[in-house]
Amino acid sequence: KFHDDYFADHSPRNRENEFYDHLSKNIILDDLFADLPELKNKRVLYYGCGENISILDRLLAAAADVTCFDLSEVALKKIRAKYPSAKLAVIDAHHLAFKKEQFDIILGRGILHHLDIAVALEEIKRVLTHSGVAVLIEPLGINPVISLYRALTPSSRTKDEHPSNFRDLKTVQEKFTSGTCHYY
Repeated sequence: KFHDDYFADHSPRNRENEFYDHLSKNIILDDLFADLPELKNKRVLYYGCGENISILDRLLAAAADVTCFDLSEVALKKIRAKYPSAKLAVIDAHHLAFKKEQFDIILGRGILHHLDIAVALEEIKRVLTHSGVAVLIEPLGINPVISLYRALTPSSRTKDEHPSNFRDLKTVQEKFTSGTCHYY
């Protein structure tokens, strides 16, 4: 309900969204795609897509097969309006309704910190091919300014949401054989 309401009318977060959209489109997006292997002939899962068209535009232009999911039907309706033939599904990230090793690449932005990370990572690992790559961008809770901002704006997030911490990063390292971290 929180996310459906958010995507239906997120005017209380417009200034925050402008910041994140600028960061996403102008800084993170280029780095995100630089970290990905060649997308041609790849099966890609856009993990928790929300209504982020800028990432989807790039994925659809480059990858052989793109599947998107989110918890919010409202967000997916917005994507469906622009891409009527897109493969979209309302799915809980803790229980991915996909076959084992179905995707070569999994791409997500700002999703894991809403989830039980250990459970979500097990599902990512299950649906990712053995040679697959997952690129996930998450907020870190180690920046004191961001932590203060989050404390002052509790209505902008769910109660169970938490920015990633060093324990979460360790969980990622334990679940996967290799990985790299970039900090923004």
